[in-house]
Amino acid sequence: MLISLWNKVESFIGLSATLKTNPDSISERDNASAFARLGVTKSTYAMWEKKVQECEEYLKKRKRVPLDEKEDDKQLVQFLNNQRKGYKEGWLSQDKEDILIEKFDIVLFKDIPKGDKIETKKKEDVEHIKYGVVEQPLVFSREQARVFIPHKDLVKPALKDSENEVLWFSMIVNTIAKNYNEKATLVICGSFYEVEQISSRLKTLLPNENIISAERNRPTSQVVAQFKKESGIMIGTRNYGTGLNLPKKQLEKEFIVKLPFPVFNTKKWLDIKEQDKKNNTSFYQSTYKNEMILNFRQWIGRLIRTKDDKGDLYILDGRYNDTRYMKTLKFWLERMGIIQKDLIIFDEENCQIKLSQDGLLKEFINSLDCEDDIKSFYHENIEKIKSTKKLPLALGDTFTSEFKTKCRELRQEIGQVSS
Repeated sequence: MLISLWNKVESFIGLSATLKTNPDSISERDNASAFARLGVTKSTYAMWEKKVQECEEYLKKRKRVPLDEKEDDKQLVQFLNNQRKGYKEGWLSQDKEDILIEKFDIVLFKDIPKGDKIETKKKEDVEHIKYGVVEQPLVFSREQARVFIPHKDLVKPALKDSENEVLWFSMIVNTIAKNYNEKATLVICGSFYEVEQISSRLKTLLPNENIISAERNRPTSQVVAQFKKESGIMIGTRNYGTGLNLPKKQLEKEFIVKLPFPVFNTKKWLDIKEQDKKNNTSFYQSTYKNEMILNFRQWIGRLIRTKDDKGDLYILDGRYNDTRYMKTLKFWLERMGIIQKDLIIFDEENCQIKLSQDGLLKEFINSLDCEDDIKSFYHENIEKIKSTKKLPLALGDTFTSEFKTKCRELRQEIGQVSS
């Protein structure tokens, strides 16, 4: 019954997004795990390999492969005939074709004209699951979105109502207000408490702006519908990070207040901790991290929905810089076509971006997306950057025209480096 069900599946919601974020994959087996995580255990590469192994055992035992419909093992006959059909029609991947030829010689495809590979045809967003995974090209370009990442000193308050809470909320609200620029904006918070605190402060700071907040007893769909109609700033809980389709100018800025770590004191995580303690394992930590990263991929996917979208992503959680997470988070940002830009750095006294200290300026320069010789030029002129609050231009005959152009373009793109 289960096999029959999966053979009738035409598409799978969310599957294309999972595959598109793995553009460097060169093999179907790399994408098999994507299906497995979504709960699809049939028609994956692993299941295909198992069928090939069964055919090998049949060949060793009977000195031939089962291709006749009268064979006693009709499932293997159907499987191999399906591979021959894929070879003829062009949807059998090169990976599978190479393995089948190696194991069963060319006799499997003897006298069958080889069809054009499906990769040479126009790619669709979703391919039929029963025919395996087809690599999808990125639909986003690196120029479409920028990400502003937090300095390591930006951290969440240790506890609710702690002495750092007022300062922390001020940092968050000032950053949103400073970068809003009357663009359609989504703010994703970690709880209703944060939604309420940030909303009330923003309404005071931006009294003339339309601020739409998630409410405890109001359906998410109503809040989103209002935002689509009126625009402004929508402040929501973590469930606003999934299932929202706000293309083009419906969403141009997104602020992630906290990274989407699971709520660790729920029964699920308490049970996992208990199992770890009982079995002396570390399943909790790896699962906890992986679930956060999966949610993070969903959240950043709210910003860029089509090839015509542009937007800015602001991560306001200093845990981004934790060595346990940063490399993987940055990997997925790049896979989503989002480029690294400025650091978000706070002055605790006035909650404004500050890059006047030498150490912070050096970090800022090293984070720029440019060649090493340009970075070296900026490091040599660090005092000038501190005084002018801008990146310097390359002047004089000692620089090539190409070098001058790159410096000028980067200066125009970055603008001021301190406020």
